[in-house]
Amino acid sequence: MALLTATRAGSVLGTESDPSMRRSWWDRSFSRMGPGSLRGSIFTLVAASIGAGVLTLPYVCRTAGLAVGLILITAGMMASFWSLHLLIGAAEAYQTRRYLSICELAGGNLMGALYQVAICVQQCGAILGYQIISTDPTCA
Repeated sequence: MALLTATRAGSVLGTESDPSMRRSWWDRSFSRMGPGSLRGSIFTLVAASIGAGVLTLPYVCRTAGLAVGLILITAGMMASFWSLHLLIGAAEAYQTRRYLSICELAGGNLMGALYQVAICVQQCGAILGYQIISTDPTCA
């Protein structure tokens, strides 16, 4: 009953006693993110959902310049497109759907082992990247 009364009075909802509601929109939106803050949690969820690579595209364009950044993004797009077509062709030629099977059939057991090592290294790099993003999202 006390919680219901406090909610009706507005103290639990934060309209009168919460200092974050008195700050301006600019301060709430663009101030430094603290650990466990709502904005920090949202940023971490977005980073986990769409990937850290997409979130770094504006940083790449700012660092390299707009023209070079767009050239690099276009080159990455073309390389992805070309490699996807190579994979589709190899999958059809070898009649398999597993990427590891394509590697082993195209390059032997050594290629399959190299693929597995590359996946482990990539996953360790992704974990490290997410750790960096989740601890300091404003490191740029």
